[in-house]
Amino acid sequence: MASSAVARYEIVKNAAERRRPLWAASLSSAVRIEGASREEVRQLVESELQQLLAEGSVYLFRVPRFWGSEEPILEKEVKEVLSEEKNWRPRSTSVAQVPRIGLTARGSEKLRSGEFGVAAPVAWTPNWFVDEFRSPHDLENTGHLLHAVAGAVLGIVAYGILTGYGLVPPVAAALQKVLPNGVGILIFAFGGIALGSALWHIKSKETAPEWVFDANIPVRSKDDFGDTRF
Repeated sequence: MASSAVARYEIVKNAAERRRPLWAASLSSAVRIEGASREEVRQLVESELQQLLAEGSVYLFRVPRFWGSEEPILEKEVKEVLSEEKNWRPRSTSVAQVPRIGLTARGSEKLRSGEFGVAAPVAWTPNWFVDEFRSPHDLENTGHLLHAVAGAVLGIVAYGILTGYGLVPPVAAALQKVLPNGVGILIFAFGGIALGSALWHIKSKETAPEWVFDANIPVRSKDDFGDTRF
């Protein structure tokens, strides 16, 4: 089966799920096009997707609030969406913002009639699937901030427990004597920030395999051969 036909079929089948991210079509095509590089698969899927969009068989959308409340991606936005590197990588975009593929009534009819062909079997596991990546810069900043804020809050709570509740009277008395209320709160807060930042630094070094399933999609569809579709 020609590579373009594989990509076209996978785009449509993922669109039929009505919840699959843009990158799902790329990954499910990749395992069926043996020897293709990441960039070759992306270009192929992008080209076929644009044709399907032009003929009205599929559309792109986001789910910014809850499932069922689709926000269509306008035609003028498509070029920008397709050019965004993070939209082609799992776990790189928030669930609310990730572009998804939907099947139109016209596309559904063509799929039922067999116009999009048949499924291709899984041929290989691309060697670039084992590549690992770091979180995007904006997600790193957000994670760092959240850990720092959480650390500050926990530091203040810890100070309050040690001094206000008097669980360990000698410690409470010593803290109140050495660190007056305002100073003590600040020191514990900054200590919490430092601890939260250190924990985030450790956590951010952990990498996730490029091909990990989107944890926010609970349903795993199967292809005609019984293989899991991304």
